[in-house]
Amino acid sequence: MEPNHLRLDVSLSVARAEASHDESCPEIGPICQVRDEPPQQHHTTLWLSEVRLMSELGLSNEVALQLMVPVRFVNTSTRFTDLAGTPVALDYQNIHHRDETVSGIGDPQLLVHAGTSLLGFTVGARAGLSLPFGQVQQNPYRLTDEGLPHQHIQLGTGTVDPVVGGDVARDFGSWSLAAFFQVQVPNYPGPQGYQAGARVAGGLVGMSSFGLDGPRFRLGVTAFHEAAERWDGKVPTEDGNQGRFDLYVGPGVTLPFADDWSASLDVRVRAYGHTVNAQLSMPVLVELSIGRLLHFEE
Repeated sequence: MEPNHLRLDVSLSVARAEASHDESCPEIGPICQVRDEPPQQHHTTLWLSEVRLMSELGLSNEVALQLMVPVRFVNTSTRFTDLAGTPVALDYQNIHHRDETVSGIGDPQLLVHAGTSLLGFTVGARAGLSLPFGQVQQNPYRLTDEGLPHQHIQLGTGTVDPVVGGDVARDFGSWSLAAFFQVQVPNYPGPQGYQAGARVAGGLVGMSSFGLDGPRFRLGVTAFHEAAERWDGKVPTEDGNQGRFDLYVGPGVTLPFADDWSASLDVRVRAYGHTVNAQLSMPVLVELSIGRLLHFEE
């Protein structure tokens, strides 16, 4: 980003996720104290949406300041069946799942971005903090032991986390190739006793205009790893994130218009995934963004 230039972007990402797991007494809840409730299967569908407000202000020829503010929306619905898959209509409130929408601001990130050219490559580095604005619920496992309704969806980490990243790109004329990574490490428990797992993302992106004037097409491979979460120092053995790895591939396109405006569309399809025990499965991610470059030379 050149000095005295401000880039503003708004993006919307949407994903459909599913998770299923078995539940039996006494974990089913207080109903187990009233009667012998047969084991169940819980089949939860989630629509995960996130609006990101992003800005980057050029401070000099090699340094810029970045700010990202996410707003998250998570809609959940759950079907209950017996272990054979036959639907079950509950005549009591399930303490684990409710049909609802959880929404709110996530954790903003404030980063310093430095970039330069080196031996024909464009090299960039980012470093900063993730700030604890997103809501963190009470310990769901303690509430389960008490037979109380609880929530596993967290809008943030509840902690100030260091964030570092980097990228390197090479222009080959008719096409270019770029690699990137970003790491976020929550390194202490928050006020609710929640410590999110370290998050690592990285990937490789090839880009070309295919001789067209304007559109820029890309094909990317992106890997995500998230370590297990902890509550009061313990990794959960039921529900929750116990560690996962996902590999996505997919195309994207950026279309400039009206001088300093541009719009982008990216689709990522999960090519490989590994999770520890029952966790969310997100086969497809779709992201749409629009942005504008503002000039403040004078």
